[in-house]
Amino acid sequence: MDTTHTPTDQLPAFVLARENHVRLDPVTGWWYCIRCDAHTHQDWLFRPDTWSGIRFNVTMPNMGAPTRSRWQWYQNPKTQYWYRTRPDDFYLYCRFGPGSRARGYQVQLQDFIRDYFQHRPARLALDVGANMGITAMEYAHLFDSVVAFEPIADVFKQLEMVVERNGLHNVDIKQLAIGNHVGQVKMKYTPNNSFASAVNVNGTEHCPMNTIDSHRFRDVDFIKIDVEGLETAVIQGAWQTIQSYRPMIQFEYKKNLARKYGYDIDQQVCDRLISIGYTIIDKRKQSYLDSAQLDLFAIPPINKGGTQQ
Repeated sequence: MDTTHTPTDQLPAFVLARENHVRLDPVTGWWYCIRCDAHTHQDWLFRPDTWSGIRFNVTMPNMGAPTRSRWQWYQNPKTQYWYRTRPDDFYLYCRFGPGSRARGYQVQLQDFIRDYFQHRPARLALDVGANMGITAMEYAHLFDSVVAFEPIADVFKQLEMVVERNGLHNVDIKQLAIGNHVGQVKMKYTPNNSFASAVNVNGTEHCPMNTIDSHRFRDVDFIKIDVEGLETAVIQGAWQTIQSYRPMIQFEYKKNLARKYGYDIDQQVCDRLISIGYTIIDKRKQSYLDSAQLDLFAIPPINKGGTQQ
């Protein structure tokens, strides 16, 4: 636990009891308790002036009007990659902010992908829901080329800066939403929770939408889909590409969120992919039926010669 700015003797007993999960935000001075409620698995936030606990899930509590100037550079000391992050965006900051302990999950996902493509063609990767380039940066060092999609203007600007500063010359970025039709879509964007950007009829962000199939990509070997519940729509709009190239697919598996948009992700994604020979597993290589992971991998069928179809 970081106690650089706040001595431990000033922390209440109920906060100290969660010592292994507590993180201090050096900008706001608030303490975050990550997944510390064993019954609800919710995150809690503690104000140091009153030590009152506030439970939050998707939307952060109001900590003052967020401004675009809150974006700042952070360099990973191990990889030397440059990221754009925000101290007031808890979910983003806890992954890449100074002293973060939460980078491990993404590293495990990337290790899985890297191992899979060690002896397979790694030509084109499609990053659907690229955010500010967290994954596109990794794919750039593994695949011949990457196309990264991010619809939100503010976040897309950060993606553009990250690609330029890291010299990712093989990454093509597109300010587009990806779904199952070509047109326009409204999205909700919460600046201090960039991971919560999602399609919303009351949203104020008006974004153009395409399908993957409409781009007529060739030699697609990998697709990552992280679109907050609309993974089914992306798969629907990519079906010709999937049938033609049989790429490995990483997608978020959140049944309740998919159901919010009227989709049954088990039937419309998992069963459909399995019907053409895919196997769906998590990063531990467990079947998705036995997994509690939120990120799954659809592994394409293998030819008799031992190569990917």
